[in-house]
Amino acid sequence: MYYARKPSLLICLALILISVPTFAQEAVKANYDQAKKFSSSFLRQFTYGGAVSPQWIGKTDRFWYSFKTSDGTHYWLVDPKKKTKVELFDREALAAQLTEASRKARDAGDLKISSLKLDDDGDKMTFSADKLEFEYERSTGKLTKKEKKDKKAATPPAQSRRGRRGSSEKKETEEDITKRRDKVFDDNLKKYYKKKNGKEEEEEEVQSSSRRGRSSGRSSSPFSPDMKLYTYAKGHNIYVVERNGDLPPEPKDEDDKPDEEKKKAQGVEKVKAKEDGKKDGKEGDKKGDKPKKKRAPFPFPAKKGQQLSKDGEKDYSFGGGGEEDALSEAKSVNWAPNGASFYITRSDSRGVAELWLVDSLGQPRPKLEKYKYAMPGEEKVRRSELFVYNHGKKTFIHIKPKWKDESYSDVKWLKNGELRMIRRDRLRRNLEYGILNPETGDFKVLISEGFENANQTTQSVKYLEDREELVWWSERTGWAHYYLYGMDGKLKNPITKGRFRASSILDVDEDKGLLWFRANGRERGENIYYEHLYRVRLDGGGLTLLDPGDGTHRSSMSKSRRYVVDTWSRVDQANQSVLRNSEGQLVMALDNADVSRIKELGWNPPTPFKVKAADGITDLYGNMWKPFDFDPNKKYPIIVHVYPGPQMENVTHTFSATGSRQELAQVGFIVIQVGHRGGTPKRSKAYGAYGYFNLRDYGLVDKKAAIEQLAARHSFINIDRIGIYGHSGGGFMTAAALLQKPYNEFFTVGVSTAGNHDNNVYNNSWSERYHGLKEVEAKKGGDKKGGDKKDGDKKDGDKKGGDKKVDGKK
Repeated sequence: MYYARKPSLLICLALILISVPTFAQEAVKANYDQAKKFSSSFLRQFTYGGAVSPQWIGKTDRFWYSFKTSDGTHYWLVDPKKKTKVELFDREALAAQLTEASRKARDAGDLKISSLKLDDDGDKMTFSADKLEFEYERSTGKLTKKEKKDKKAATPPAQSRRGRRGSSEKKETEEDITKRRDKVFDDNLKKYYKKKNGKEEEEEEVQSSSRRGRSSGRSSSPFSPDMKLYTYAKGHNIYVVERNGDLPPEPKDEDDKPDEEKKKAQGVEKVKAKEDGKKDGKEGDKKGDKPKKKRAPFPFPAKKGQQLSKDGEKDYSFGGGGEEDALSEAKSVNWAPNGASFYITRSDSRGVAELWLVDSLGQPRPKLEKYKYAMPGEEKVRRSELFVYNHGKKTFIHIKPKWKDESYSDVKWLKNGELRMIRRDRLRRNLEYGILNPETGDFKVLISEGFENANQTTQSVKYLEDREELVWWSERTGWAHYYLYGMDGKLKNPITKGRFRASSILDVDEDKGLLWFRANGRERGENIYYEHLYRVRLDGGGLTLLDPGDGTHRSSMSKSRRYVVDTWSRVDQANQSVLRNSEGQLVMALDNADVSRIKELGWNPPTPFKVKAADGITDLYGNMWKPFDFDPNKKYPIIVHVYPGPQMENVTHTFSATGSRQELAQVGFIVIQVGHRGGTPKRSKAYGAYGYFNLRDYGLVDKKAAIEQLAARHSFINIDRIGIYGHSGGGFMTAAALLQKPYNEFFTVGVSTAGNHDNNVYNNSWSERYHGLKEVEAKKGGDKKGGDKKDGDKKDGDKKGGDKKVDGKK
């Protein structure tokens, strides 16, 4: 669910609100000229800078970044140790060189370069300009146009297992499948030799900073890590085959060869190609194109494959199109580090009911399209199954589910060969984390959690394998926090605690026992949604704020963890970027966004505000946009832009000089957005789960309370003229406001677009997770949804979240 930024859809709302007469004060006339003048495209021309995005250089603490100003884009090189910021290159000189090399005029303020990269020494720079590749040496100022690389034939992408809705996709040929298989084989062969030669560890170290906070692990592959086994699909079933013979030699990349060796090799190839052409009675290709090398036979003969499954069919497939002899790549095969086992999932959408669309442009006549679409509470929904293969025992085990239609996440092989995972019930209210035995399929539960009136949110487990510990994220206390566990599942201590939300891990230093994480709501006196970066010991002590300041912070750490680039903003404060040390102390200023020009034109930022929810206790945060020609002596209609959530409130807390709400305000309105209980998971669990079982109107009581408080606070708000609008979830929230008492007596007019007005007939995945279902025992002889035939599916409960039933047993 999402919302659209299309103020043109609100013209009817504007006309109605503006046209309603008011007698207490002077009426506001619609000012469409002002709305047109301050369009987003107009304002963007005169808004400069944004967030500083540091590009760290090699293993050093130095970094570079680009930043747009009123005299063009600058490229800065920063040395934190020396506290210096200098131009990465001479813009005027490079512009002149590029103009000559590309034969296209180039301005120093707008070089139009992209894909800029700096080597680990910080001297050699590569970039693209006008579809040309260049190399630039900063020390000498030398610019070199690089040779164009031969474009390799594109490898056909694998077709989606589900396919497009009702589309008639072009059928893959055997040649397409073979090309893709060979490409995957070549990629895996390179990885194998890099690991064998110790190069993989070097690459992992270089790339580690870009993956901070994520779980490491080998991505899925049809080939085992030791390249001894290969999996493939045929007729919807999965097969495994052992390698026959030796592997081909290590492939050599052109980029790995020295420049002189490249030129020499290219010359030899051209001569050889010409000679080969003469032998064939031809002069050879004028361009000296090298002949295609014949590939060695694929070393995994399918005829010797072991069939692991026999029940595959359409909508219940491990891959392949169902043809008896057609081979294809098996999907989502994840191998143990030693290559002795793998796990794989299979989707089952058999029996899922269908919906239809009409292609009115179909030729020669409209065409009926169909697609599978499960609704909440239905017995047949798309589900996943988990299987584990053990090569030593030649076993292929289907993991027995605990719950009906359970799902699996964070399934991961550890270095020691253990297979761990999280499983959740269909309604996502309960979860178990533990160890899966790949030889027997038995599951040992280490952690179990659940809620009766909320869905369970999870994060990937952060494994600290050198310490034999793990970091677990949980909302068990009502606030999201991190916990330190032993690998045996025994809790050691909370790492974070208190009335704030720990949201994501940025990095962990296992040797020093330190964790860096992002969180919101901890700093008193600030908007509860403002995010900050913190450091804490794994034992829960020494919590340190690393990016202080009243706003939302987007901070990036250097690879050494000695420095932090801190960019922060609020809706009423443009981006500011500074450099801090490891303790959060200021080292130097970097750059600030420049909005001085649009302020001269009459632009003003929105005003953030705080009000109470209808309970009189909970703080709600919002923003107010006024016309740029605002007159406090006039009365303005008020419009609220809504979205119910509960996965996000769509209330912005960072800076933007443009936006649809701002444009709408220029017509002559006060436009607001404000949170509501149940709107987002980024606060307490109680706040996020407030609307569970009632996604129709739960947020309206707080919208009404907020508008009433603002009207009492500001005399320029006309409480008799109130508009509301939203898209998707905001659409059904708007419709509910206009149709249900007492809200239809409060809101004057609304615009609802693409609303899912009854979540009982929305998709099951979203509705069951956020809307909630009542889980009861299925009675014998009941209907397909688990309900009793006598009672049926009670529709009278739909407005309050529905009363559909789902069998909770297997």
